Amino acid sequence: MNETSDLAEIQAQHAALQQEIDAESRRPRPDQLRLTSLKREKLRLKEKLVLRSSAGAAPEPVATSPEG
Repeated sequence: MNETSDLAEIQAQHAALQQEIDAESRRPRPDQLRLTSLKREKLRLKEKLVLRSSAGAAPEPVATSPEG
């Protein structure tokens, strides 16, 4: 994989995690442990994006919600 496709894959994973976070948050009784785990993984991916983008090509903006 090249740098651009690596970044695109990480961005896709980041977006998918946000969708999971949103879905879990909308449940009547969200699983707080699951939410915490998803948010940590999302943060890990965001840090990976920042590190890779600072080393080369800039990634496309990542949509974030106020929750995290």
